Amino acid sequence: MIGDRQRAAAFTLLELLVVISIIALLISMLLPALRNARDQGHRALCASHHRQLMTAALLYAQDYNDFLPPPNWAAMDPVPGWLYQSPVEFTPEHRRTGLVWPYFQVDSVYRCPKHLEPYFQTEHLTSYLMNGAVAGFGRADWSFQTTRFRTEALIFWEAGEPTWNDGSSFPTEGLTTRHGGGSTVAGIDGHTEWMTHGEYQKELLRREKGRLWCAPDRQNGR
Repeated sequence: MIGDRQRAAAFTLLELLVVISIIALLISMLLPALRNARDQGHRALCASHHRQLMTAALLYAQDYNDFLPPPNWAAMDPVPGWLYQSPVEFTPEHRRTGLVWPYFQVDSVYRCPKHLEPYFQTEHLTSYLMNGAVAGFGRADWSFQTTRFRTEALIFWEAGEPTWNDGSSFPTEGLTTRHGGGSTVAGIDGHTEWMTHGEYQKELLRREKGRLWCAPDRQNGR
């Protein structure tokens, strides 16, 4: 009888090891799916943030004769912009001085969930930036009216690494790599979309006015 009990115990231990192996295999199979689901959630949240920022900018334009909020192009300071009013204070609270803040008043809208500390310069305020074309890349004294942009123009995207030092950029300063193969962008018509890095690079190389190079005061949009 003792021998039978020992054999039963040994068999139970073997079963346990088999079960553990199966569980480990299932976990290894599920982890990529879980990571993908998490990444999809981050993408959806960033798309929502872009949509809210673009909507706020368009609501501002409705209130100010179709003029978009200025892009906080550094050379235009102390002109108040979408993200902050000068002088710049690199604290999250300073974003509440920006021209779009009154239209939604939610701090989390400014931050990509994958954008983690440490933050540098304007990163303390936001993960996103406005296309410098909104003010002719610093040539204009103020922003352009929405009616002067083509409907394809892109106004917001998630800033590329390394850091930037104001609320806007040239398109050549890049698109973030936090989301892998691309990122969300927002258009002048209020829509958002996923743009791959390949599509972004293709737009950068355009010689004529396009989606990124869209400054209304220049024929080539630059």
